[in-house]
Amino acid sequence: MSKFVKTALLALLCVGCFTVSGASWFVRGNKYNIETVIVTGNFKSPRLIAELIQAESRQPYIIVPTANSKQNCWYLALPKTDGYAMSEEKFAAWIKFSQCRRVIILGDVNYVPEKYAAMIDKNIPVVRIVGDWNRVAEELTYLLNLSNLKRSYPKLRPQLDRYYQPVSAPAPRVEKAAEKSEALPEVVPVSAAPKSK
Repeated sequence: MSKFVKTALLALLCVGCFTVSGASWFVRGNKYNIETVIVTGNFKSPRLIAELIQAESRQPYIIVPTANSKQNCWYLALPKTDGYAMSEEKFAAWIKFSQCRRVIILGDVNYVPEKYAAMIDKNIPVVRIVGDWNRVAEELTYLLNLSNLKRSYPKLRPQLDRYYQPVSAPAPRVEKAAEKSEALPEVVPVSAAPKSK
């Protein structure tokens, strides 16, 4: 075999090994360590930014309830999982346990109330980013050393408005249960016949 053919085969073998290894080199960010935790409210723009950051850098985000919300739902989204419900008491403890380098809060106090920022350990730097969401996506691209966020967010945000349809709460099933009970025949207890001796 010629030297050129051997070199070409070796190059193909190397490319094949990289492809089989799982394409983890396409994703920036630390695969195993948490460097940044994103905290935001459950609103379209900051939630989309948090999900795009996670898709590119594998960093978790936490959704907190807003100040005027009647629900007290906290949601921890980890990469490649369905996410976890979290209580308010575990919020600060989980951030400290994660040993992250920084916490980034997306949005002003209307998105994430100040009391939640005050709960975070004082040894962890907290950065709150507010402003136009396109500009926020652009700044986070540079701050977190990402490559796709500033291009992906402006493309996906109009699609979110077009396809996202908020749904109302499901109707209670009390009426249906009452209809079914009316349709059933009435059951009358019958006494057992006495046994003959």
